[in-house]
Amino acid sequence: MIPLLVGALPPPITGQTICFELLLRGLKQRRIPYDFVNMGESKFERFIGRFSLKRAMRMLLLISRFARLAARKRRAVYLTIAQSKVGFLRDFCIIWWAWAWRHRIILHLKGGGFGRFYQGLPRWQKWIVRNTWRRASVIIVLGESLRSMLSFDTVLSSKLKVIANPLPEKDDELPLAGKTLPQNRRARVLYLSNLVKSKGYLLVLEAVRVLVKERGFSVEAHFCGEFVPEQGSDFREAVNLMKREFLELVEAGGLVENIHYHGAVSGEKKRAMLRQSDFFVLPTQYPNEGQPISIIEAMAYGLVVLATPIASIPDMIDDGVDGLIVPPEPKAIADTLEQLIRSKEEFSAISSGAIRKYQRAFTLEAHLNAIIPCILGSKDF
Repeated sequence: MIPLLVGALPPPITGQTICFELLLRGLKQRRIPYDFVNMGESKFERFIGRFSLKRAMRMLLLISRFARLAARKRRAVYLTIAQSKVGFLRDFCIIWWAWAWRHRIILHLKGGGFGRFYQGLPRWQKWIVRNTWRRASVIIVLGESLRSMLSFDTVLSSKLKVIANPLPEKDDELPLAGKTLPQNRRARVLYLSNLVKSKGYLLVLEAVRVLVKERGFSVEAHFCGEFVPEQGSDFREAVNLMKREFLELVEAGGLVENIHYHGAVSGEKKRAMLRQSDFFVLPTQYPNEGQPISIIEAMAYGLVVLATPIASIPDMIDDGVDGLIVPPEPKAIADTLEQLIRSKEEFSAISSGAIRKYQRAFTLEAHLNAIIPCILGSKDF
Protein backbone atom coordinates (compact mmCIF):
# COMPACT_ATOMS: atom_id res chain seq x y z
CA MET A 1 0.00 0.00 0.00
CA ILE A 2 1.68 3.24 -1.18
CA PRO A 3 0.69 6.09 1.13
CA LEU A 4 -0.46 9.46 -0.16
CA LEU A 5 0.53 12.26 2.22
CA VAL A 6 -1.04 15.72 2.30
CA GLY A 7 0.57 18.51 4.30
CA ALA A 8 2.71 21.63 4.15
CA LEU A 9 6.46 21.75 3.58
CA PRO A 10 8.73 24.66 4.54
CA PRO A 11 9.12 27.49 3.88
CA PRO A 12 7.80 29.11 5.96
CA ILE A 13 9.29 27.37 9.00
CA THR A 14 6.67 26.22 11.50
CA GLY A 15 6.39 23.15 13.70
CA GLN A 16 3.88 21.66 11.26
CA THR A 17 5.97 22.19 8.12
CA ILE A 18 9.11 20.87 9.83
CA CYS A 19 7.38 17.67 10.96
CA PHE A 20 5.84 16.99 7.56
CA GLU A 21 9.26 17.31 5.94
CA LEU A 22 10.73 14.95 8.56
CA LEU A 23 8.03 12.37 7.81
CA LEU A 24 8.72 12.42 4.06
CA ARG A 25 12.45 12.18 4.71
CA GLY A 26 11.93 9.27 7.11
CA LEU A 27 9.89 7.36 4.53
CA LYS A 28 12.56 7.95 1.90
CA GLN A 29 15.38 6.81 4.21
CA ARG A 30 13.46 3.62 4.96
CA ARG A 31 12.85 3.07 1.25
CA ILE A 32 9.08 3.24 1.56
CA PRO A 33 7.51 4.60 -1.67
CA TYR A 34 4.98 7.39 -1.29
CA ASP A 35 3.18 10.22 -3.09
CA PHE A 36 2.59 13.62 -1.54
CA VAL A 37 0.82 16.92 -2.09
CA ASN A 38 2.44 20.05 -0.65
CA MET A 39 -0.32 22.34 0.62
CA GLY A 40 2.18 24.88 1.99
CA GLU A 41 2.76 28.48 1.00
CA SER A 42 6.15 29.88 0.06
CA LYS A 43 6.19 32.48 2.85
CA PHE A 44 4.09 34.22 5.48
CA GLU A 45 1.94 36.55 3.41
CA ARG A 46 -1.49 36.61 5.03
CA PHE A 47 -3.08 36.88 8.44
CA ILE A 48 -3.68 33.68 10.37
CA GLY A 49 -6.95 32.08 9.25
CA ARG A 50 -7.66 34.85 6.69
CA PHE A 51 -9.37 33.93 3.41
CA SER A 52 -7.92 35.16 0.13
CA LEU A 53 -9.00 34.49 -3.46
CA LYS A 54 -5.41 33.75 -4.48
CA ARG A 55 -5.09 31.12 -1.76
CA ALA A 56 -8.51 29.65 -2.62
CA MET A 57 -7.52 29.17 -6.27
CA ARG A 58 -4.25 27.56 -5.26
CA MET A 59 -6.06 25.20 -2.89
CA LEU A 60 -8.45 24.15 -5.66
CA LEU A 61 -5.51 23.26 -7.90
CA LEU A 62 -3.86 21.24 -5.13
CA ILE A 63 -7.09 19.45 -4.25
CA SER A 64 -7.51 18.50 -7.91
CA ARG A 65 -3.97 17.09 -7.88
CA PHE A 66 -4.83 15.09 -4.78
CA ALA A 67 -7.99 13.80 -6.45
CA ARG A 68 -6.00 12.51 -9.43
CA LEU A 69 -3.47 10.75 -7.18
CA ALA A 70 -6.21 9.30 -4.99
CA ALA A 71 -8.22 7.89 -7.90
CA ARG A 72 -6.31 4.61 -7.78
CA LYS A 73 -6.33 1.33 -5.96
CA ARG A 74 -6.77 1.36 -2.22
CA ARG A 75 -4.06 3.20 -0.30
CA ALA A 76 -3.40 5.07 2.95
CA VAL A 77 -4.17 8.81 2.92
CA TYR A 78 -2.43 10.88 5.60
CA LEU A 79 -3.63 14.46 6.16
CA THR A 80 -2.53 17.19 8.57
CA ILE A 81 -5.87 18.77 9.38
CA ALA A 82 -6.81 22.41 9.89
CA GLN A 83 -8.40 24.18 12.84
CA SER A 84 -10.30 26.88 10.96
CA LYS A 85 -13.39 27.09 8.76
CA VAL A 86 -11.38 27.87 5.63
CA GLY A 87 -9.02 24.97 6.34
CA PHE A 88 -11.88 22.60 7.04
CA LEU A 89 -13.33 23.19 3.57
CA ARG A 90 -10.10 21.83 2.12
CA ASP A 91 -10.10 18.89 4.55
CA PHE A 92 -13.76 18.14 3.78
CA CYS A 93 -13.02 17.69 0.07
CA ILE A 94 -9.95 15.52 0.70
CA ILE A 95 -11.49 13.29 3.38
CA TRP A 96 -14.73 12.53 1.53
CA TRP A 97 -12.92 11.90 -1.77
CA ALA A 98 -10.53 9.51 -0.01
CA TRP A 99 -13.44 7.77 1.71
CA ALA A 100 -15.32 7.40 -1.60
CA TRP A 101 -12.31 5.56 -3.00
CA ARG A 102 -12.20 3.39 0.14
CA HIS A 103 -8.78 4.57 1.22
CA ARG A 104 -7.49 4.20 4.76
CA ILE A 105 -7.57 7.73 6.25
CA ILE A 106 -5.14 8.98 8.90
CA LEU A 107 -5.77 12.47 10.28
CA HIS A 108 -3.03 14.30 12.18
CA LEU A 109 -4.10 17.16 14.45
CA LYS A 110 -0.94 19.24 14.91
CA GLY A 111 -2.34 21.89 17.24
CA GLY A 112 -4.41 22.37 20.35
CA GLY A 113 -7.06 24.75 19.04
CA PHE A 114 -9.57 22.29 17.61
CA GLY A 115 -11.80 22.32 20.71
CA ARG A 116 -12.17 26.10 20.52
CA PHE A 117 -12.81 25.91 16.76
CA TYR A 118 -15.43 23.16 17.10
CA GLN A 119 -17.30 24.70 20.03
CA GLY A 120 -17.66 27.98 18.10
CA LEU A 121 -19.56 26.31 15.25
CA PRO A 122 -23.37 26.22 14.93
CA ARG A 123 -24.96 22.82 15.51
CA TRP A 124 -25.35 21.88 11.84
CA GLN A 125 -21.69 22.64 11.13
CA LYS A 126 -20.63 20.57 14.14
CA TRP A 127 -22.57 17.66 12.66
CA ILE A 128 -20.69 18.02 9.35
CA VAL A 129 -17.29 18.19 11.06
CA ARG A 130 -18.08 15.23 13.29
CA ASN A 131 -19.30 13.01 10.47
CA THR A 132 -16.42 14.01 8.21
CA TRP A 133 -13.81 13.12 10.81
CA ARG A 134 -15.53 9.81 11.49
CA ARG A 135 -14.32 8.65 8.07
CA ALA A 136 -10.82 8.35 9.58
CA SER A 137 -9.29 5.08 10.75
CA VAL A 138 -6.87 6.90 13.08
CA ILE A 139 -6.66 10.43 14.46
CA ILE A 140 -3.24 11.42 15.80
CA VAL A 141 -2.81 14.02 18.55
CA LEU A 142 0.44 15.30 20.05
CA GLY A 143 -0.10 14.63 23.75
CA GLU A 144 -2.38 13.03 26.34
CA SER A 145 -3.76 16.44 27.36
CA LEU A 146 -5.10 16.95 23.84
CA ARG A 147 -7.35 13.89 23.93
CA SER A 148 -9.99 16.07 25.58
CA MET A 149 -10.47 18.06 22.35
CA LEU A 150 -12.45 15.12 20.93
CA SER A 151 -14.16 14.01 24.14
CA PHE A 152 -17.50 15.26 22.79
CA ASP A 153 -17.75 12.22 20.49
CA THR A 154 -17.07 8.64 21.61
CA VAL A 155 -16.50 7.44 18.03
CA LEU A 156 -13.77 10.00 17.45
CA SER A 157 -12.25 9.41 20.89
CA SER A 158 -11.93 5.70 20.13
CA LYS A 159 -9.77 6.48 17.07
CA LEU A 160 -7.17 8.59 18.92
CA LYS A 161 -3.47 7.79 19.05
CA VAL A 162 -0.87 9.95 20.81
CA ILE A 163 2.42 10.49 18.95
CA ALA A 164 4.79 13.22 20.15
CA ASN A 165 6.74 15.56 17.91
CA PRO A 166 10.48 14.85 17.49
CA LEU A 167 13.72 16.82 17.50
CA PRO A 168 13.87 18.05 13.89
CA GLU A 169 17.60 18.26 13.17
CA LYS A 170 20.19 15.59 13.82
CA ASP A 171 23.24 16.78 15.77
CA ASP A 172 26.05 14.41 16.68
CA GLU A 173 27.23 16.91 19.30
CA LEU A 174 24.14 16.91 21.50
CA PRO A 175 25.17 17.17 25.16
CA LEU A 176 25.03 14.08 27.33
CA ALA A 177 25.28 15.99 30.62
CA GLY A 178 23.43 19.03 31.92
CA LYS A 179 24.63 22.60 31.62
CA THR A 180 26.18 24.71 34.37
CA LEU A 181 25.71 28.46 34.56
CA PRO A 182 28.99 30.17 33.60
CA GLN A 183 30.67 32.70 35.89
CA ASN A 184 32.37 34.79 33.20
CA ARG A 185 29.46 35.96 31.04
CA ARG A 186 25.84 37.04 31.16
CA ALA A 187 23.13 34.43 31.57
CA ARG A 188 21.62 33.88 28.11
CA VAL A 189 17.88 33.61 27.48
CA LEU A 190 16.65 32.25 24.14
CA TYR A 191 13.28 32.86 22.49
CA LEU A 192 13.11 30.56 19.44
CA SER A 193 9.73 30.69 17.73
CA ASN A 194 7.91 32.90 15.28
CA LEU A 195 7.24 36.27 16.88
CA VAL A 196 3.48 36.11 17.25
CA LYS A 197 2.24 38.34 20.09
CA SER A 198 0.18 35.55 21.64
CA LYS A 199 3.35 33.42 21.84
CA GLY A 200 4.65 35.88 24.44
CA TYR A 201 7.83 37.41 23.04
CA LEU A 202 6.94 40.80 24.54
CA LEU A 203 6.57 39.14 27.94
CA VAL A 204 10.10 37.78 27.61
CA LEU A 205 11.37 41.23 26.68
CA GLU A 206 9.72 42.78 29.73
CA ALA A 207 10.98 40.03 32.06
CA VAL A 208 14.54 40.71 30.90
CA ARG A 209 14.05 44.44 31.46
CA VAL A 210 12.91 43.75 35.05
CA LEU A 211 15.95 41.56 35.71
CA VAL A 212 18.45 43.97 34.20
CA LYS A 213 17.09 47.40 35.10
CA GLU A 214 15.21 46.78 38.34
CA ARG A 215 17.16 43.91 39.89
CA GLY A 216 20.65 44.44 38.55
CA PHE A 217 21.21 41.01 36.98
CA SER A 218 23.59 40.43 34.10
CA VAL A 219 21.28 38.87 31.49
CA GLU A 220 20.96 38.96 27.72
CA ALA A 221 18.21 37.60 25.48
CA HIS A 222 18.29 36.39 21.88
CA PHE A 223 15.08 36.43 19.82
CA CYS A 224 14.96 34.16 16.76
CA GLY A 225 12.01 33.95 14.38
CA GLU A 226 9.89 35.90 11.92
CA PHE A 227 7.37 38.53 12.99
CA VAL A 228 3.92 37.15 12.20
CA PRO A 229 0.87 39.39 12.83
CA GLU A 230 -2.48 37.89 13.73
CA GLN A 231 -4.63 40.76 12.47
CA GLY A 232 -4.49 44.09 10.65
CA SER A 233 -5.35 45.71 7.32
CA ASP A 234 -2.12 45.00 5.41
CA PHE A 235 0.10 42.02 6.22
CA ARG A 236 3.47 43.49 5.22
CA GLU A 237 2.69 46.79 6.91
CA ALA A 238 1.70 44.92 10.08
CA VAL A 239 4.99 42.95 10.03
CA ASN A 240 7.01 46.15 9.73
CA LEU A 241 5.02 47.77 12.53
CA MET A 242 5.61 44.81 14.87
CA LYS A 243 9.34 44.87 14.22
CA ARG A 244 9.54 48.62 14.70
CA GLU A 245 7.59 48.46 17.97
CA PHE A 246 9.87 45.69 19.26
CA LEU A 247 13.06 47.60 18.48
CA GLU A 248 11.61 50.80 19.96
CA LEU A 249 10.81 48.96 23.20
CA VAL A 250 14.38 47.65 23.32
CA GLU A 251 15.79 51.16 22.89
CA ALA A 252 13.33 52.82 25.27
CA GLY A 253 14.14 50.24 27.94
CA GLY A 254 17.86 50.84 27.62
CA LEU A 255 18.39 47.23 26.55
CA VAL A 256 20.31 47.64 23.30
CA GLU A 257 23.28 45.73 24.75
CA ASN A 258 21.06 43.05 26.30
CA ILE A 259 18.51 42.24 23.58
CA HIS A 260 19.48 40.79 20.18
CA TYR A 261 17.11 40.02 17.31
CA HIS A 262 18.40 37.52 14.72
CA GLY A 263 15.41 36.88 12.44
CA ALA A 264 14.64 33.33 11.37
CA VAL A 265 17.53 30.93 12.03
CA SER A 266 18.18 27.38 10.88
CA GLY A 267 20.95 24.84 10.44
CA GLU A 268 24.25 25.50 12.18
CA LYS A 269 23.24 29.02 13.25
CA LYS A 270 20.26 27.64 15.15
CA ARG A 271 22.32 24.85 16.70
CA ALA A 272 24.91 27.42 17.82
CA MET A 273 22.16 29.49 19.45
CA LEU A 274 20.96 26.44 21.35
CA ARG A 275 24.46 25.42 22.46
CA GLN A 276 25.31 28.91 23.68
CA SER A 277 22.08 29.63 25.59
CA ASP A 278 21.17 28.77 29.19
CA PHE A 279 17.42 29.38 29.40
CA PHE A 280 14.60 28.93 26.92
CA VAL A 281 11.44 30.96 27.56
CA LEU A 282 8.14 30.50 25.69
CA PRO A 283 5.23 32.06 27.64
CA THR A 284 2.77 31.19 24.88
CA GLN A 285 -0.97 31.69 24.88
CA TYR A 286 -1.24 31.05 21.14
CA PRO A 287 -4.79 29.77 20.47
CA ASN A 288 -3.68 26.91 18.16
CA GLU A 289 -0.63 25.90 20.19
CA GLY A 290 0.04 22.16 20.18
CA GLN A 291 3.43 20.78 21.19
CA PRO A 292 6.16 23.33 20.39
CA ILE A 293 9.15 21.80 18.63
CA SER A 294 11.26 24.65 19.98
CA ILE A 295 10.77 23.24 23.51
CA ILE A 296 11.99 19.84 22.31
CA GLU A 297 15.03 21.49 20.74
CA ALA A 298 15.79 23.36 23.96
CA MET A 299 15.50 20.19 26.06
CA ALA A 300 17.79 18.25 23.72
CA TYR A 301 20.51 20.87 24.24
CA GLY A 302 20.02 21.02 28.00
CA LEU A 303 18.46 24.48 28.23
CA VAL A 304 16.26 25.10 31.24
CA VAL A 305 12.78 25.63 29.78
CA LEU A 306 10.19 28.06 31.14
CA ALA A 307 6.80 27.67 29.44
CA THR A 308 3.11 28.16 30.11
CA PRO A 309 0.59 25.39 30.92
CA ILE A 310 -1.25 25.38 27.59
CA ALA A 311 -2.12 22.64 25.08
CA SER A 312 0.36 19.73 25.34
CA ILE A 313 3.10 21.64 27.17
CA PRO A 314 2.17 20.09 30.55
CA ASP A 315 2.73 16.65 28.94
CA MET A 316 6.23 17.74 27.93
CA ILE A 317 7.40 19.28 31.21
CA ASP A 318 7.48 17.71 34.64
CA ASP A 319 7.49 20.97 36.59
CA GLY A 320 10.70 21.45 38.56
CA VAL A 321 12.25 18.23 37.21
CA ASP A 322 13.00 18.83 33.52
CA GLY A 323 11.59 22.32 33.07
CA LEU A 324 9.38 24.88 34.75
CA ILE A 325 5.75 25.84 34.23
CA VAL A 326 5.19 29.59 34.61
CA PRO A 327 2.20 31.91 34.18
CA PRO A 328 2.29 34.31 31.21
CA GLU A 329 3.39 37.26 33.37
CA PRO A 330 6.71 39.14 33.12
CA LYS A 331 7.20 39.35 36.89
CA ALA A 332 6.64 35.61 37.34
CA ILE A 333 9.09 34.87 34.53
CA ALA A 334 11.66 37.26 36.03
CA ASP A 335 11.17 35.71 39.50
CA THR A 336 11.77 32.20 38.15
CA LEU A 337 14.85 33.22 36.17
CA GLU A 338 16.25 35.02 39.23
CA GLN A 339 15.71 31.96 41.43
CA LEU A 340 17.58 29.72 38.97
CA ILE A 341 20.43 32.18 38.46
CA ARG A 342 20.89 32.29 42.22
CA SER A 343 20.60 28.49 42.60
CA LYS A 344 23.13 27.03 40.18
CA GLU A 345 22.60 23.52 41.57
CA GLU A 346 18.88 23.66 40.77
CA PHE A 347 19.67 24.99 37.29
CA SER A 348 22.07 22.09 36.57
CA ALA A 349 19.64 19.49 37.93
CA ILE A 350 16.81 20.72 35.69
CA SER A 351 19.15 20.95 32.70
CA SER A 352 20.13 17.30 33.20
CA GLY A 353 16.47 16.34 33.55
CA ALA A 354 15.66 18.07 30.24
CA ILE A 355 18.26 16.00 28.39
CA ARG A 356 16.91 12.78 29.90
CA LYS A 357 13.34 13.76 28.92
CA TYR A 358 14.41 14.38 25.32
CA GLN A 359 16.25 11.06 25.12
CA ARG A 360 13.25 9.21 26.51
CA ALA A 361 10.38 10.88 24.65
CA PHE A 362 11.34 13.06 21.70
CA THR A 363 13.94 11.43 19.46
CA LEU A 364 13.31 11.32 15.73
CA GLU A 365 13.77 7.55 15.63
CA ALA A 366 11.05 7.03 18.26
CA HIS A 367 8.72 9.37 16.35
CA LEU A 368 9.19 7.59 13.01
CA ASN A 369 8.86 4.16 14.64
CA ALA A 370 5.45 5.26 15.92
CA ILE A 371 4.00 7.24 13.03
CA ILE A 372 5.05 5.18 9.99
CA PRO A 373 3.33 1.94 11.14
CA CYS A 374 0.33 4.04 12.11
CA ILE A 375 0.09 5.37 8.54
CA LEU A 376 0.75 2.03 6.88
CA GLY A 377 -1.60 0.16 9.22
CA SER A 378 1.00 -2.43 10.25
CA LYS A 379 3.64 -3.04 12.89
CA ASP A 380 6.21 -4.21 10.36
CA PHE A 381 7.44 -2.22 7.38
